[in-house]
Parts: sequence; C-alpha cells; structure tokens
Amino acid sequence: MQEIGFRANENDQITYAYKHGDDCAMLWILVDDGVLVASNDIIMERLKLELTTRLKLKWDKDINSIVGIELKREEKDFNLKQPGLIKKSIQAADSHLKASQPLPDIKLE
Repeated sequence: MQEIGFRANENDQITYAYKHGDDCAMLWILVDDGVLVASNDIIMERLKLELTTRLKLKWDKDINSIVGIELKREEKDFNLKQPGLIKKSIQAADSHLKASQPLPDIKLE
C-alpha cells in the first residue's frame, strides 16, 4: 500500500489515506470487503488500476451494502442502515421485556 502512496491509519489498521497535492482518497478494507473513495474520477481510476495490479480485486460500480450495512447515496450525502442489527436488537429486547401479566377477573359494563 505504501508503494502506491497510501498511509495506514495508526488507530485501526483497516483504513488507509492517500494524499498527493489536491488529490486525496480513503481506502477501507475488512477481510474480503473494501471501499475506495476519491476526490475525483481521475484519481479513483488511477488508484483502482494500481490496486488491481497488486491485489486480486472485484470492483462494483455502486455500493449497496458492506459488512451488513446498507448504503444509499443521496445527492449530497450517504444514508446508512443496519437492518440486521436493528432486527436482532428488537428481538433481544422483546425476549427480555415480555412478561405475563394476569388481568383482574372483573365484569366490564
């Protein structure tokens, strides 16, 4: 990665930063998933070519999900969702919060 110009993040070792003049990029890699974002299309294509010559990669044009997180690109930002985690959290909460509560035996009028 250093040969290409990326620097490893000291804090997590899965993100890499690239800076050359006004061009910049971020690369995130976790096991067999990764995301590359760049400041412009030219640097994106150059870095993709450099990475592909050194690593066995499959590039997707659009990112729909990564490690269980759904991504949707909006006009000026990204929308992230984790439906699997949300569903598991709700199920876990339901299993802990359910309790039988007997109703009083009274006649309603």
